[in-house]
Amino acid sequence: MSIEHGHLRGTLTLPSGGCVVCGGFSSRYEDVDQLDLDLPLGALARVDRRIGGYPFNEHSGVESLSWRAPLDRWLADVAAVVHGDVPLQRALIGFEVDEDADIADDRRYAAILLPSPEGLDYRPANA
Repeated sequence: MSIEHGHLRGTLTLPSGGCVVCGGFSSRYEDVDQLDLDLPLGALARVDRRIGGYPFNEHSGVESLSWRAPLDRWLADVAAVVHGDVPLQRALIGFEVDEDADIADDRRYAAILLPSPEGLDYRPANA
């Protein structure tokens, strides 16, 4: 995908075998390139009932890590493949991530990947 193409749409097969719609978008802001891969929650909820009304229901806290952690890990693996071709400065995985609030070490609502000598250092969500 090049920056000129804008938003792309398609489907992908999750590790669980479920097929969901997805979107991709590339942008550049202040000479920083950004690539987003979007998996709509409604599509994910159709293939995994645990997702329910996340992040707006009573099961949206730490309990949601039961389904989020494996999905986040898989997305981290996707980021690692991208990193092999286009080095990443950082990758964030989560729902509408607020970079200032959602990636604190003590209470991380989003997973984060940072470059390391071995490739990418994966720090999973813990809240």
